[in-house]
Amino acid sequence: AMLREVQVFLRFNPDFEAVYVPLLTALAYLAGMAAAAEGEHEQALEIYALGLAAEPEHIGLRSHQALSLYCLGRKMGAMAEWERVVAATPEGTVLPLVWTLLARMCAEQGNPARAAELLKALAKAMPEEKGVQAFLAEVRPS
Repeated sequence: AMLREVQVFLRFNPDFEAVYVPLLTALAYLAGMAAAAEGEHEQALEIYALGLAAEPEHIGLRSHQALSLYCLGRKMGAMAEWERVVAATPEGTVLPLVWTLLARMCAEQGNPARAAELLKALAKAMPEEKGVQAFLAEVRPS
C-alpha cells in the first residue's frame, strides 16, 4: 500500500522523483520479496517491475525478479535477467546464488563453457566452497 501511495504522490509531484527513487525501490524490493515468500510470484513480478521502472539497473530487484520468473517456470526469462545482473555486478564481485543458478541453467541448456566461466569466478571468490569445485569439474568442457 505504501508503494502505491508513493507512486500516486510522484504522479502529482514529479519534481520529487529523484528524491523518492531510493524509497520506491526499497519498498518494491521488500513488497516483492514478501509476495514471493507467499508463493505469489506473478504479484511479485508486478511489484519488482514498479521498482525497476524507477531504477532499471537495481541488482537486487532484477535478481529477485529473475528468481520469481524461475519459480514460475520461465527459465529463459530468468536466465536473461541473471545474465543482466552478472553484467551489472562490479568486476570481481559475485553473488553466489545468482552465479550458481545461472551456471546450473547454462549447463542444462547445453552451454557448459558459460557455466564453467561463472563457476571459475565463483570459485575464485569462494575458494573454500568444495561444492563449487565439484560443480566446476562436472561442467568443465573436456
